[in-house]
This record gives sequence, C-alpha cells and structure tokens, in this order.
Amino acid sequence: MVSAVTLALVLFAGFCTAEHYAGTPATIEQYPSLVQIEMGAGPLWFQYCVGSVLTNVHILSAARCFVGPLGNPRSRRVRAGATFRGRDGAIFRIQSITSHPSFLTNIFDGDIAVVRLSSALTFGSTIQQASIVAQDVIIPANLPVVHAGWGATAQNDALWADRELHTINAFTITPEVCSERFDGSWILPFRITTNMICSGLAPEGLTFGVRDAGGPIYYDDIVVGVISFGSHFNKSIPLVATRVSAYTDWVVAQAV
Repeated sequence: MVSAVTLALVLFAGFCTAEHYAGTPATIEQYPSLVQIEMGAGPLWFQYCVGSVLTNVHILSAARCFVGPLGNPRSRRVRAGATFRGRDGAIFRIQSITSHPSFLTNIFDGDIAVVRLSSALTFGSTIQQASIVAQDVIIPANLPVVHAGWGATAQNDALWADRELHTINAFTITPEVCSERFDGSWILPFRITTNMICSGLAPEGLTFGVRDAGGPIYYDDIVVGVISFGSHFNKSIPLVATRVSAYTDWVVAQAV
C-alpha cells in the first residue's frame, strides 16, 4: 500500500510545468461527454480531474482523483457542458464516489471510479453520454487514439495553459515497451499490468498534469482508457491509462 505522503506527491506532481506538445483546440460540442471535476478550496473552485458521462447521473473517472480527503463529495463537484476550464456550463454536486476495490493494490492498478451526481444532467448538444468499450476487448499496440481534456497532455503548459478544451492524437504502445520506458525513470514501486493502456507520440511519450487524470482515451469515439499517470518531467515516458475493458462489467454494475 502506498503511503499517504508518497500518494500526495504523486497526486500533486502534475502542478509542475514542463515542455511538451501543444494540442488542437476543440469545443465541448465535439466532445460533449467530457466533464470537468472540480475541487473546492474555501470559496474557490478549480478543475482537478476530468470525467466522462456514463448516464444522466453517473460519471466515469479515475480513482486517484478521490483518494483520502479528495473523496469527500462535499468538496467536489462536476462542471458539464463547458468548453473552457472553470467557466460556463452547468454545475452538479456529487452524491457518492465508488472506486474500484483493487485500486492501490499495485499503486495504480484498478485506477477507475464511478461518480454519482446529486441531480440529473440534461442531455443536449453540449452534454451527452459516452460510449465505452465492451468487457475484455484487447487494445492492440500502434492503435491511433485521441486524448481530450484541459491538462498537460493536450496543452502547452501544465499550469499556465490556455483554459480551452484541447485534443491530441497519439498511438498505443505495447506493455513491454511501456515498462522499458519507465524502467529506471520512476521512483515508485509499481508495474505496468494488463489492466493498463500506454500511449504516446512515437517515439516520444506525453507529459502529464493532474488535470489530465480521469480523462478519456478515445478510439473511434469510444472510451477505451481512463488517464491514470505519466511524467511531468520526461516526455519520453508514455502516458498510462486504465484499460476500461478490464472493468466494463464493474462500471456498468455501478452505473445503475
């Protein structure tokens, strides 16, 4: 089990800045299943993670977004239907958060969560359900995928980035290559598992910011991954996501 101190360092490391690839500006109408997950700090709210709409009251995200005090529903909320970070759209309070029970058994394995909202979303041009991959589908290497969000993987600076939604095109990487890239470059004891998807820009990886966590990786407009972790210092390190197809049945069981 990872210590609270180590986990805190991992969770907040994304606030550091790094040089990386700029993404392409997008609008929420192009990705209407995307939502911002915000954290409250006194009277202030700021985007902390990303999620995808499962139903009119359920959001798919990463379990790491709700660890410890971050799991208090009263200090978290969802902004849906907004192209810009922290502006416009509609605000929804969170009723409950369910993280996969295997999360933290290998630090990052099982990094997936289903959030239940206190009130229902109203679907329209800026808020729609996401399609998720079926259970046990294998995601091969060299598959073209798309990342979308407001964080470092899609913008030009992890902290001072433009507030507009961005996307970036990438390719999946084999677990073997992913493990090799991390070998000797990561201070935490963990391993790449079959429950994960690695992606990057061949031959480089993608830098990571805390605002990326929980965001979707799309293949053909289907959510196949939930962004989990990466490196904000080394752009040769792949971005790692939870493989949704390893947990689809569990996700569906929670979203009822």
